[in-house]
Amino acid sequence: MKLQRTITRTVRSSFLVKAEKNGLQRLLQPFEGFSKEEEVWPAVHNYLQKKKLKTISPEEAYKMQQKNKAVLVDVREAKYYKKGHASGCLNVGLFRSVEGRTPLDNLKRLAMAGFAMEATERNPNFRKDALAALPKNKTIAVMCSLGGTMLVGTKPREMSGKVFKSDPDRAFGRESRSLKACYELYEAGFKNIVHVDGGFPQWRYDQLPTEAEG
Repeated sequence: MKLQRTITRTVRSSFLVKAEKNGLQRLLQPFEGFSKEEEVWPAVHNYLQKKKLKTISPEEAYKMQQKNKAVLVDVREAKYYKKGHASGCLNVGLFRSVEGRTPLDNLKRLAMAGFAMEATERNPNFRKDALAALPKNKTIAVMCSLGGTMLVGTKPREMSGKVFKSDPDRAFGRESRSLKACYELYEAGFKNIVHVDGGFPQWRYDQLPTEAEG
């Protein structure tokens, strides 16, 4: 079993190297506009790396907010934002509840209902909403319910003493809505963007100020 896992990882790693050499990356360029529901995450990761997107801790984001140097934006759906969010944080949802009535839309609702979850879809007005709600003269600190990571390896556990190492299973970090939102904000014309590590759950865990609506 151990040998099989080693072979699988070696093959996967080899494929990624060959793909890059063969110019596959050119086929994964970020799409223009916001017409596609699912962009290719490896392309987004590559785009954000070129932009040198910085990830900061919730505490750093809070200090920047208090000094009026940054605006916090939560990209979760409005219903989750209203239940609790970072104090002073604005909401521009990257996703929304499915609004259409096509057979595919109804199938999405039925499938998600089986998991006691609500069907969602990408918000086609995200860029427009962001431009209307967010200033361009301040840093935009983006958070969601997961955080995600741009790191392409695994972190050592605390106190383990192990060094950071490459992980073929995380060749493109770990995607999240906040990271995808960073991509959309760059495409909308925003320049100063940072990603909040751990998102709102980490913010709350760090006991930073929160508030709720209703």
